[in-house]
Amino acid sequence: QEGNSHPTLVPMGTFDARDGKVNICGPGAAMWGRLCDFLQAPHLALDERYIDQPSRLAHRRELEEAISALTRQFDVADLVERLNQAGVPCGPVYDIGQAFEDAQAKHLRMTRPALHAEMGSLNLLRSPINLSACVHAEAFQRAAPDAGEHTDDVLSELGYTDDAIAAMRSEGAVA
Repeated sequence: QEGNSHPTLVPMGTFDARDGKVNICGPGAAMWGRLCDFLQAPHLALDERYIDQPSRLAHRRELEEAISALTRQFDVADLVERLNQAGVPCGPVYDIGQAFEDAQAKHLRMTRPALHAEMGSLNLLRSPINLSACVHAEAFQRAAPDAGEHTDDVLSELGYTDDAIAAMRSEGAVA
């Protein structure tokens, strides 16, 4: 596999837009045709190097560069909207902040607040697994512990004495 591209299906991966990146899925004959129509690139659809999936795979780099040259004309939001209208599966590539602010992530309630001892309230991702009989809590009980935060408790539960734990800590064996 190369970068963000699918290992055997082309084009399927990340392409440049004017203000970011978009994942585009257009490997099958119908989607490839719709992508070429949208990009006003009949020359790509008719090019023998890209005529079918094995040919597109053999010439992946050139094709991905040609597609990115065309998608760079658009802003991410415009490109996603227009590709969706054209029937080409796609989506914006988000940074962490954008992912947390995405309308669909909010609708699905994919994040939950958690209290961290030093950083205060944090917005964290919840499990993406949704089971009808399992209710997701409105908030995490707490954020993940800091490294070594529970070392003494764990070692005590394993039978180590306070002196043994202190010796391990002084030797740098535990945090």
